[in-house]
Amino acid sequence: MRLLITANSPGEMAGWVRPLVEAWREKNDAPVDILLLPCTFATGQEERVARSLVGVDRVYRPADYLKLLWSWGKDYQKGRLLHLGGDLMYSAFLSWRWGISSWSYLWARPWWDNAFEGYFTKDEWGVRWLRKRKVHPEKIHLIGDLVLDAVRQQVAAPVEHRLPQVSYLPGSRPHELALLTPFFLALHKELQKAHPGTSGVLHVSPFQPLSQLEHLLQQPPDPAVGGFQGRLEGNRLKALGVELELALHDGYSRLSQSELAVSIPGTKTAEAGYLRTPLVTLLPLNRPEYLPSIGLVGLLDYLPGGRHLKGRLLLRLKDKIGLLAHPNILAQRALLPEYVERIEVNSMARRLSSILENKKELSEVRRHLEELYSWEPQPARMLVERLV
Repeated sequence: MRLLITANSPGEMAGWVRPLVEAWREKNDAPVDILLLPCTFATGQEERVARSLVGVDRVYRPADYLKLLWSWGKDYQKGRLLHLGGDLMYSAFLSWRWGISSWSYLWARPWWDNAFEGYFTKDEWGVRWLRKRKVHPEKIHLIGDLVLDAVRQQVAAPVEHRLPQVSYLPGSRPHELALLTPFFLALHKELQKAHPGTSGVLHVSPFQPLSQLEHLLQQPPDPAVGGFQGRLEGNRLKALGVELELALHDGYSRLSQSELAVSIPGTKTAEAGYLRTPLVTLLPLNRPEYLPSIGLVGLLDYLPGGRHLKGRLLLRLKDKIGLLAHPNILAQRALLPEYVERIEVNSMARRLSSILENKKELSEVRRHLEELYSWEPQPARMLVERLV
């Protein structure tokens, strides 16, 4: 019984697919295949990472989709399809075409509902979200967050003792790393003036090949964002008396040791929550044309001049954006601030410095994170048990 997983974004590949493949292979020896779907959040490195996962047999590119759809899917007639990301339409068409048992993690739409046998979700908020999408209660299975299994591979339990250290998480896409790395260098230099001895860790995605990584980390600052051009020396990025240590393969453990994290939205905000690390979330509007988006707005990236139009639309919609960080969504309030604005080094440094000075508030945030997140479930195993 083969398992076909549809996915295509950094968070899905690193945080969800890896523990799922391991849990599936523990249960049986059947192969796991991955179909990469078109996705505005993709880095372009998902295929390389997917092929590196132990237990993955085949990896289909987005360009293979139509050929796969019009095949009879003989290899999957007694298999399972699990939708982890991308537009549900793609998985729904495969399910109808092949007549196989299909499931979705987190996502649902009423018009695709009869293509799916059931839905997995990670918390009560997710249950309510699915019910609002008219999913029948019997089709909803609460298993927990797959990110937890990925985190547990590096960190056995949340760490109580914190170092005077700030984690910076710029994102997985090349332009995010190129734009935000100089900004974070300058930001940390300002923070160290108020908090001498505070170290900085720059979390680098495994989706970037080392050859590209060196180039991206040493880019000059974008005038619209600001910062310092870094110089890579070993595993440290240095500029004008400040340095950030790179977290390449030990990102979770370094994040768990940090007093504070600064991140853009994404799966990484859930990772910080599980590790009880207080988080400040940034959605920089300095270059809105580079922000990924879902739905019709995201499709503008593929049209001539569409990226500029998308940036203008996102600026107009910024006041309608709800909570972005996973811990804040769960708490239904901002435990620590979210900044949806044009970011600037000095003003952001003052805000972060104020947070670092308030040890009582940081301790209170960690207490709230303890209440919101649990380490008991093994979501990947629970999901696989249901599938088989």
